[in-house]
Amino acid sequence: TAGETFPRLRNMSELETVVINEGVRTMAYGTFQWDPSYSSRESHLTSVTLPESLTEIPEGAFCHCRALTSVKIGKNVTSIGAAAFGDTAENLVIELSPENTSFTYKDGCLIEKASGTLLLLKGNYILPTDGSLKVITNGVFSGFDLTEILIPASVTTIEAYAFAGCGNLKKFLVADGSLLTVCPRDAFENDPEIAKVPLAVVSSFTRVKELTVIGSGAFDTDFSGARVERLILGDGITSVGKSVLANNKTIQYVKLGSGITSIGKEAFYNSSLTEIDLSEGLLTIGESAFKQCYSLREITIPSSVTSIDENAFFINQNYGTPALSRVNISDVEKWASISFANDYANPLFVGHRLYKDGREVTTIAFTTLTKIADYAFDGCRSLTSVSFEPTVQEIGKYAFTGCINLRAADFMRKEGETKPLVIDEAAFWYCRALPGITRAVNLTKVGAKAFAYCYSMVEFTIPASVTEFSSDAFYNNSNMKEVTNLSSAVNGSVFGDKLLAEGAESKIVRKNHTIF
Repeated sequence: TAGETFPRLRNMSELETVVINEGVRTMAYGTFQWDPSYSSRESHLTSVTLPESLTEIPEGAFCHCRALTSVKIGKNVTSIGAAAFGDTAENLVIELSPENTSFTYKDGCLIEKASGTLLLLKGNYILPTDGSLKVITNGVFSGFDLTEILIPASVTTIEAYAFAGCGNLKKFLVADGSLLTVCPRDAFENDPEIAKVPLAVVSSFTRVKELTVIGSGAFDTDFSGARVERLILGDGITSVGKSVLANNKTIQYVKLGSGITSIGKEAFYNSSLTEIDLSEGLLTIGESAFKQCYSLREITIPSSVTSIDENAFFINQNYGTPALSRVNISDVEKWASISFANDYANPLFVGHRLYKDGREVTTIAFTTLTKIADYAFDGCRSLTSVSFEPTVQEIGKYAFTGCINLRAADFMRKEGETKPLVIDEAAFWYCRALPGITRAVNLTKVGAKAFAYCYSMVEFTIPASVTEFSSDAFYNNSNMKEVTNLSSAVNGSVFGDKLLAEGAESKIVRKNHTIF
């Protein structure tokens, strides 16, 4: 050859060995590129020797030269274009001059030093983990029969079409601590089935079956239309954003890492979620987070949770039957301390059955709390008996509403107890099997409808310690026969006609103080 630029010899199938003379400094774009659509024949080029004078190997120079097994690169080459060796022979060996300072070649990997760009990978497909690799360029894996690959943590960029032709790539993983910030969807021939990627590039992986997200920060990418079936958020993720999987009809399983402290409003609203794994460390569950999740079978609430916003577990049963039938916890008293915003904030209101350490909770003895939180056991059908040490001074509103199998509520207070006891609004509403409460010494207040619809309650004594007693505390207790009043603060004007169910054959017994 003559001149400083070597000409383009594209689709010249008769070439087998090429030696380029000294003096040539550059090569034409796609110099020896073979176009598979040009002919049914293949390129026969097997060996190329490049001169020491050459400074540049252009883009696509040897692309699709599948018979090429040997290329000698001299010391003065400083630039190699994208896909220069794309779709070449599996056993291609680069003989790099030891005096070349622009590139490294080791174990089948040709890397540009300055940018950390991978230009060629042959052999075992294992990428270097020494920090030298930063960019995976266009076409570098073209035609590889890859089924899985692990990307080192040092890689920051994967260019478009990097895995073009890798139609069998099923598993795409990045190492922990990954610095990857660029990875377009068109880097792949087909979407992998399993992917583990940093938070920065999740938007390119919305069509994989199983996605693991690592890195740090909030997961707030809109995945409402994603086709992901299993989503695993790593320990570095700090929160799940608003509506991220709302209305998603593909998602089945989600696991949240230990770093996640909050789940945003409507995060999983109306999704097809069947199972979720919440880790200790979670503090808050947002409004309507699991609303209309008809397929969610059970849920485990970590003991770290402190608040659940309104309607977090709302299910409109006019439109379907909820699958939720089991609520798992590890600490009963921490559960009873959660701030539930309303009845549907509590999954028990829908699921009804409470389990601790794998066993259904039927009996609870409260020993350390001062208050049973509002709505704490609202709808729990597991409970048959509860007892309270004198430390408990308040039963929150709706705390035991709908506990239809509750048959005993013992406050375990001795005569002379000085700590006051308050039973708030609707605390035992619709506890239809509850005959009464026992040892409620120094009871001071009974709220509205506190014992409404308690059909098994036939008599009740209002202690002398009571200073406030709602007129409808026994609302619709149709089987109530006798109420004995020992309190001077409770009189007829308090009760009026609302004490008992209309038409009930019952009486108010006067003890020490006049009722009428």
